Amino acid sequence: MDLDKGLNLKDLDLNVSLVNILYRQYKEFILSLAAILVSVVLVIAVVIPQTQNLLKNREELKKEQEKLSVLKNNFSLLSGLDEADLSQNLQLLSRALPSGKDFIGIINTISYNSIRQDVTIDDFEFQVGDISENAKAESDSPFLNLTLNVSGNPQSVTGFISELYKSTPVTEVVNIKSTSGQGTLKLQFYYKAFVKSDISSEIPMTPLSKQENDLINTVSKWNDTSLVFSLPIGVTPEEQSATPSAGSTEPTSPF
Repeated sequence: MDLDKGLNLKDLDLNVSLVNILYRQYKEFILSLAAILVSVVLVIAVVIPQTQNLLKNREELKKEQEKLSVLKNNFSLLSGLDEADLSQNLQLLSRALPSGKDFIGIINTISYNSIRQDVTIDDFEFQVGDISENAKAESDSPFLNLTLNVSGNPQSVTGFISELYKSTPVTEVVNIKSTSGQGTLKLQFYYKAFVKSDISSEIPMTPLSKQENDLINTVSKWNDTSLVFSLPIGVTPEEQSATPSAGSTEPTSPF
């Protein structure tokens, strides 16, 4: 047992001596290799993550600077706008293209133009459709159909149709039938719901283009039919005889 222990200690001394010899002989190479390994570890563990964080911070700083630039430009644009003009233009364009079925506006424009052109409205019929229907897609242009029977000479009816195209809300005459002083018009009155949009501080605002300003100027020159008028509806001879005399104070319905 003691012999084995002696042999083991002897072998250990030989190994230590061998290591010392190798260390002295390759000391410079070992130290260089250790320095290289430490440097690699530092690069992987410290330098690379710090470089990535620096690049990330620069990118975030660039984005924040762009946001700030957009905010400054938006603030400058909004500061230069006249609130009264904006409100007036909104009301004007809302009359031209209302957000819903504007029955009052339609009656007003028909009454206004029929009186101006000396055209009598015999009767009319709306095709309402589904009142509770959801707003259509943004690309759609919903409209309200109206069939209108009128009486008047050809020049008056032609002038009436022409004036409808210069009145609010936006109108299109899709069909005309005329016989001996009477005519049937099929009209489409357009409307469009406001588009829901999320206002973001990251989206730059732009002023109205020349085409948009020209459109507002054109609509501003259309007939102002916002006042309430009574329809000049024609009556039969029997109804005419039943109408109260001019001296009567009893009001008569225009419908």
